[in-house]
Amino acid sequence: MLFGAGAGQGSIKLWCREHRAHHRYVDTDQDPYSVQKGLFYSHIGWIIFKDDPDKIGRVNVEDLKRDSIVTFQANYYWQLFLLMAYIGPTLIAGFGWGDWLGGYIYGGLMGTALVQQSTFCINSLAHWMGDQPYGSFKSARNCFIVAILTLGEGYHNFHHEFPLSAARLPKQDAHCIAVGNRSHDIETAISVKVAHCNILRPAPNGKCGLRLKAPRSRTEQDAHCIVGEV
Repeated sequence: MLFGAGAGQGSIKLWCREHRAHHRYVDTDQDPYSVQKGLFYSHIGWIIFKDDPDKIGRVNVEDLKRDSIVTFQANYYWQLFLLMAYIGPTLIAGFGWGDWLGGYIYGGLMGTALVQQSTFCINSLAHWMGDQPYGSFKSARNCFIVAILTLGEGYHNFHHEFPLSAARLPKQDAHCIAVGNRSHDIETAISVKVAHCNILRPAPNGKCGLRLKAPRSRTEQDAHCIVGEV
């Protein structure tokens, strides 16, 4: 929570809300940082040129509103951001080895900028360049450059095709998940606690579905693990 605030990418509540909207409405006008609006827009333009919030796709954040830690961070986000991003590094370098200015410039200003720009590459480069071994319906791609810049977050085509994969999913975030992990040639099912249909498009029967395997063609029907009503 504290280090997340120091990254300067918004509160947990805001970040999760936009991330859920991005997954559910990816590549549409309701996607908060759609690459369809241009590489610059998906990287940082969506922050500079704020869209009307009503245009962003609607998602459910009731679980976040009930979380006391999320609420605390949202209420004191700017104080925590300044403390963790700038004041903290300055104090550590200053008291640690007497380099107050270096702590502020390198640990604070440059450190925050590098973290932000590398993370934003996931929204831009990982939707613009790379391969799509798991599905080409969406713009998300596996990008080696982004993987290097973000220490492993370039596996983005897989992330969008299997957004509730066991590798990325905290146990409180789903109720019934079927995961197709073709990178390790396994298919496994796991049971966890709460279902978020925010990032999934409704299945044809009106329920929330998760595709097990990436389709071989655009006409192949999806297989779904039904986890609850939308």
